[in-house]
Amino acid sequence: MRTTSAWLCITRFVGVAALACAATAVAPALTPSAFAAKAGGPEAFYLSLGDSMAFGMQFDRLFEMLDAGTYTPDAFDTGYSDVLAEHMQSLRPGQQMVNLSCPGESTDTMINGGCSFTRPEPDGPGLALHTSYDGSQLGAAVSFLQSHAGEVSPITVSVGGVDAAEVIAGQCNFVTACIEESGLRDSLGAGLDRILSDLRAAAPNAEIVLVTFYNPFSVDVPGSDRLWRRYYSDVQHDAARRHNDIRVADIWHLFRGSHLCERTFLCDSGDFHPNDDGYRRIGDRVFRVAGYRPVLVRKN
Repeated sequence: MRTTSAWLCITRFVGVAALACAATAVAPALTPSAFAAKAGGPEAFYLSLGDSMAFGMQFDRLFEMLDAGTYTPDAFDTGYSDVLAEHMQSLRPGQQMVNLSCPGESTDTMINGGCSFTRPEPDGPGLALHTSYDGSQLGAAVSFLQSHAGEVSPITVSVGGVDAAEVIAGQCNFVTACIEESGLRDSLGAGLDRILSDLRAAAPNAEIVLVTFYNPFSVDVPGSDRLWRRYYSDVQHDAARRHNDIRVADIWHLFRGSHLCERTFLCDSGDFHPNDDGYRRIGDRVFRVAGYRPVLVRKN
């Protein structure tokens, strides 16, 4: 199956099944903005967290650069994080985006470390991220939030797709009884609870948006939508409700029906990631869900 193969290809590529021991996180070395942040509005920094979706991954672009030996994370600049950062500039000129996302990140590796995208061969490809840090992504995020208290908002999080895919497609081959017995709902929910609670504790006043994604298997396994909803989407919504003022940007409707082929690479190369238009629409959606509105210029 094309879609399943694409997902398993990238999970093997980044080694998401191999977990490493957690290390002490170091905050990204960034200089705070020189101007004071507005109370209740976008702050000096926008923090993007999560997996390949937050990174802005597109497989063809990645593999072309790897083949040519020209890989740079800067080439992935059309993701929804970048789109949202553009919107933020209209409200908070000069706001800096800090993107800690790691392709292939699961809730386990986000909490404990071990995202293999950055690990050297043979454990991973040893590739750079948008922002470098030591230890786990969650540890780096909390450290950054603590060292920039009151200066970070919004925060976006997209994680859990790898957790769900590894069980639904990899471990259980879309068999409901197997998925239920795996405890996926409980384990994914617990991971999301830890991530969201740590972020909220470190940034009590920040706007936090949990970004949930469409089913990457719906083209090749049409009946899998129900499974993806129950064991991924519903778990994400439930986790957000358990925490203080976490918003959810569920972008499933943007990729329903023919839009899934139009706005991703699924039907061309089998890559489940959005194309530039798809990422643009996600970024627009996240901007609206976060409660921000474009600045209107009044003409005299």
